[in-house]
Amino acid sequence: MSRINAARGDKENAHRAIDLELDPAVSRVPESLSASRAGASMRHIIDTRVADLKKTVHNVRRQCTRAKTAVSGLRTKAKDASAITEAARLDSARKDRLIDSLRRDKHTLYMRSRRAPQQLDSAVEHAQSFSLKEKGIFTPRVREMARNLTAICKVPVANIGAVIETCAKGFGKQLTGGSMDKHSASRIALEGYIASDMQLVHEIHEAGGKY
Repeated sequence: MSRINAARGDKENAHRAIDLELDPAVSRVPESLSASRAGASMRHIIDTRVADLKKTVHNVRRQCTRAKTAVSGLRTKAKDASAITEAARLDSARKDRLIDSLRRDKHTLYMRSRRAPQQLDSAVEHAQSFSLKEKGIFTPRVREMARNLTAICKVPVANIGAVIETCAKGFGKQLTGGSMDKHSASRIALEGYIASDMQLVHEIHEAGGKY
């Protein structure tokens, strides 16, 4: 009896196994589970990769921002350095011009110092001398002095030259350009008389025109 029951059980189990193999829904369950697990694993890998890429992009953007800031700072420093360099160049050029000007002034002062003794001697000599003539002609100052000696001091024409020489020696002056003889003194005095007469005639004419 027991053998008959065991045979029946084996037969039922065999039928069940055949039914499971023939049922498509039952046979696809393990495959669906494997695909689901594979998809989940792939999504996890993709999500992890995307997260890593996002971090990388974020870091790259931060580096780019820092690089732009650094470049902007370097440009500002470059402009400042350029401005400082230009100011230094202008200051150097100004100092060079000043140095050249001081050198010229120094050379001028040096040449003046070399000529100073000669100029001093010439000035002393000029101060100690008195020239009666310029380019061979009695100067206006000497001619006026001769006329005053005749008209005001009543000095005879023949003595005008001697009086001028005496006065020059008294003042420590050395006469240059010759001396005034009687003929020259007479001519100068005559010029004074003629000029005086002409002035008198002019004044009379002017006075007559007023009345």
